[in-house]
Amino acid sequence: MQVRLGREIPDTAAKSLSDFTARLLDLANRARSVGDYAVAVGDGRLALQAGKQEGAHLLALMTKLGIESSEALSEYEDAKQYVSAIGRVIRANAIVAKELAAELDMAGEQDLAADVRAIAPGLEQKELR
Repeated sequence: MQVRLGREIPDTAAKSLSDFTARLLDLANRARSVGDYAVAVGDGRLALQAGKQEGAHLLALMTKLGIESSEALSEYEDAKQYVSAIGRVIRANAIVAKELAAELDMAGEQDLAADVRAIAPGLEQKELR
């Protein structure tokens, strides 16, 4: 009998590095939560196991991304916040979205420009170019 924990990832799930990174961070955070719980209830064995799992997930993340310090992980978290903020701004302001897409195009980042265009409400692809 095979036991399945958590939810299954749908076949249509994106397989990008950012998705992989987010999943590893989520696993590390979950392990930390379990460790915090274990400490709160006095379960030393569970706390050690959770700590080991958290470390393994963080090490996998650092290895995969070529990160050599925890400071880099902090910078990654900051970058995620910037990206979220930019997403909110371009959803709310078509002019900013248009300018950002144009800048990305000029920088040779057509895929990123297309992403901006895809989430900017009420703007057509040809209008942004």
